[in-house]
Amino acid sequence: LLLIPFLLFLNRSLPFLSKFPFGILLGLLPLLAFFVFPLVGFIVAILSRLKGETGVYPKLTFFLFAALLLFFLLIWPFCPGPPPPPTPVSSAAGALESAYQTPSQLVTSRKVTFTKSSNLLFTESNNVLSKSTIVDKANIKINPRGVCLSLGDFSKLTDHGGFEGGAGSSSPDKIVYKGTGSRDAKLSVLCYTGNELESLVGSSKDAIYPQIDKDWVSSCECVKDPSLSKKTCCLIALRAVR
Repeated sequence: LLLIPFLLFLNRSLPFLSKFPFGILLGLLPLLAFFVFPLVGFIVAILSRLKGETGVYPKLTFFLFAALLLFFLLIWPFCPGPPPPPTPVSSAAGALESAYQTPSQLVTSRKVTFTKSSNLLFTESNNVLSKSTIVDKANIKINPRGVCLSLGDFSKLTDHGGFEGGAGSSSPDKIVYKGTGSRDAKLSVLCYTGNELESLVGSSKDAIYPQIDKDWVSSCECVKDPSLSKKTCCLIALRAVR
C-alpha cells in the first residue's frame, strides 16, 4: 500500500514509462487505486454484514479502503504532471543559447506549434516571437538589437503562412502569427559577426549554409548598422516543417 502512491507519482510524472511493458502496470495503478481497491473493500464489507459477521475485520476492511481512496484523492492534485510542450519562445531561446555559444554553427529547434492566440490565462503566448522576450529567456548576454527575426521559408509564400513582422517589415522586433488554426514550424538560429554573417549563407559556392537565403540576413539591423557589424549577430529564421 505504501508503494502505490510512489508508483502513481512516477506514472504521472514520467509519462514516457508507458512506452515500456512495465509502464502498462503503472498506467493501470490509478484505476486500481481509485476504483478496484475501494470497490473490493466495499463489497467485502457488505457481504460480511449480510452474512451476519459483525467483527472488527469487515469494518476495518471497509474503512481501510475508504481511507486509501480519500488519501489518493487528496494527494492527486499535488502530483506534478508531465512538462508542458515547448513554446515558440522557449524553443527560440534554447536554440539561441546553443548558437551563441557555437558561432558559425547552424542550430535548428524541434517542431513547435504557433496558434492564433493563447487560450490560457497567465501562460506564454504561442503566437508571438519577440526579440526582447527571447533574449530575456535565453541564458546569455546579448543585446536584442543583435538578434534578427526572419520569416524564413514563409517569406516566399503569398500570405507568409499567416506570419507578420520580422526583419525588413514595419515590425522588425517581433513576428506574430495571425493565421487561422495552427501552424507548425522549426526555428533555425545562426550567430556570427554582423559583417561576416552573410558570407555563411546563400547560393554562392563559398557559402556553408545554402539552405539559408541571403535575403533573410541582408535586412537584419545587426548586419546593416555599422555600429553593430563587428558584434555578434544572431539570425532566428522560421523554417517550414517538411
